Amino acid sequence: MIRWMALVACVLLSSVALASGPEGIYSFRNYGSEQGLRNEAVTSLSQDRTGFLYVGTEDGLFRYDGERFLRLGIAEGLPSDSITVLHATRQGSLWVATQKGLVAWTGVVSGSPKLKVFLPDKEVLGIASSDAGHLLVSTTVGTFEGNEQKLQLTPGMPHQAGAAWISPTVRSSCLPPVAGSIDTTR
Repeated sequence: MIRWMALVACVLLSSVALASGPEGIYSFRNYGSEQGLRNEAVTSLSQDRTGFLYVGTEDGLFRYDGERFLRLGIAEGLPSDSITVLHATRQGSLWVATQKGLVAWTGVVSGSPKLKVFLPDKEVLGIASSDAGHLLVSTTVGTFEGNEQKLQLTPGMPHQAGAAWISPTVRSSCLPPVAGSIDTTR
C-alpha cells in the first residue's frame, strides 16, 4: 500500500512539474511609441520598490505602470532630458543621472517639484547603495559618497575612469567597466 501511494505521489508531482513548462523559456514583449515610449534607444533601466519600471533614454525618463509609459523630463524637475544612469534604493528614491547632474527622484509627477541637483558638472558612470541607504556614485573624477542631503568626494578612492571599489555590503545596479569581472551576487 505504501509503495502504491508513493508511486501515485511521484506521478502527481511530476505532472505538476511538467505543467509549469520547461525551464529557461521566457516570453518577451516589445514596447514602443504605441505604449508611449517615444525613444527606443534605452540607456538605463530600474524598478522602484512600488513596482514601476523606469526607462532612461536620451529623450527623457519614462515610467511604465504595466500598461503605458509616462514621459518625465525637465518640466517634471529633471535637470536634463538625457538620462545616463538609473538606480533605485530600498528607501524609495530613484537616483537619476543626466548629462546635467544627478537627482534623487521621489516619484512625484505633478506639480513640477524643484529637485536638488548633485554633481552638476560630473559624468556619472555608476551608482550603488547599501541597504541602509548609503550611496556611492562613481564619476570620471572619483567616487562620491553620501545620501539625499549631501554627496562628497571620497579620499583614497580611485580617480580614474574604469576603476571601482565595491564593498560586499553594497547593492549594485550599475558599475563602470573594469578589467576582469566582479561578482555582485550575495
